[in-house]
Amino acid sequence: MAYPLVKYNSATGSDTVPSDGDANSVDSGATASGSASGTTITFSTSVDCSGCADDGSDYIWCETTAGGIHLFRITAFTGGLSTCTAITVDAAITANFSGAYWHINGTRQSLIAEQSALQSTDAAAWGRGWTVELDGSFSGGNFGLFLCNNESTAGAQGDPHFVMRASASASTMPTISVTTTYTRIIRIQDWVSIHIEGIRLEAAITNANGAVDLGVGAITMTGCEIVHTGSGIGLTRGFLYINNGVLRLFDCYVQPKQCEEVIRTNNTQMIIVDNCHFDCEGVGGASMVIEGAVNNCVVTNSLITEAAGDGITIDVGTVVSQTAYWFIKNNTIADCGGAGVHVVGTNTSTSTQPKFGFYIVNNLLAGNGTYGLDLANTSITNTANDVDYNAFYNNTSGAIDGHPAGANDITLTADPFTDAANDDYSLNNTAGGGALVRDGARHEIPGT
Repeated sequence: MAYPLVKYNSATGSDTVPSDGDANSVDSGATASGSASGTTITFSTSVDCSGCADDGSDYIWCETTAGGIHLFRITAFTGGLSTCTAITVDAAITANFSGAYWHINGTRQSLIAEQSALQSTDAAAWGRGWTVELDGSFSGGNFGLFLCNNESTAGAQGDPHFVMRASASASTMPTISVTTTYTRIIRIQDWVSIHIEGIRLEAAITNANGAVDLGVGAITMTGCEIVHTGSGIGLTRGFLYINNGVLRLFDCYVQPKQCEEVIRTNNTQMIIVDNCHFDCEGVGGASMVIEGAVNNCVVTNSLITEAAGDGITIDVGTVVSQTAYWFIKNNTIADCGGAGVHVVGTNTSTSTQPKFGFYIVNNLLAGNGTYGLDLANTSITNTANDVDYNAFYNNTSGAIDGHPAGANDITLTADPFTDAANDDYSLNNTAGGGALVRDGARHEIPGT
């Protein structure tokens, strides 16, 4: 089945009349009706749906009841395309309605008005393969987006089940925000694969559920901004809270402000972070808290700055998997109140396979409040571990605690940054500083 594309433009869209529908006559006013548990939307008059398809690539938006499903894939036309009297849809209607506005395809205006459709608890409500494009700013009082689909096992392979991305015509990064402080910007439950691309998420959040709250599923965020806009006390459970799921962050900017923890995990399968900036502004707690229930963790090519506590805290205490790995590689972790990387807990895996183990390599750790690397409170028996090729500068308590220095570590004698005071952490060309970091040896992790 082909996949539908749903467009939202907060400036030019309309909630009752489409702006770029595919059919010749795509709106007939308030003429649609349907019955709960049924899959037929009936029109009070014959309408021309020429140009539309019944292969699931076109959708009908219908103003059903509050809390009901609004968006449906089209699977059949009754009476022919040009004289259509009813449309068969792929998901069961959730409540009786009549005299409702409808349109096929077209651009919508209010994403939050679609919350009732987006937070269905019916596995068939969205199915898989929906793509949503945003242009503009969208705000609501509760969830910005709530996806609950119960597809945690069905169709786990193949294309993403849901994609939200910026429209190619968007002049600025589309924004989803919420107006209350006790809420979540995105809440996802029981989805196998969610991709969010080029979207800004912002809220002044004070509850314990996170700006992004993922339970059972996998979310990939690329080129996004996730920003705390409040000034009061932030979250105590995690700005990004991952419960039994998979989190992938690529090319993202995360500004958690006064959140105690940026990434909080619970029984999490995997975390992958690459080329991201965690800008903690010196408030809150640890930049990233990655608990022992994370079997596999990869943090690479990222900038982590000004956390009030540790830059990264990893608790390996509950993971004994023979195939677990933690890769902390090619990162700059600077000006944090605690250690740059702090590892705690006891792991008893005895695997000697080169891919599985604990690797902290090729990192620049500078200006942190205790050690650059603090491994004094951990015990790891896996012989494949590798802590080496790191560069250290001006960490208050020293370079490394609880682990021998790497044979290829670098101790800098000059500030390596262009202008850290003004958040420019690019490398300078100073001898003994940025120039030495550039010239230092690099290490590849076996099997990666």
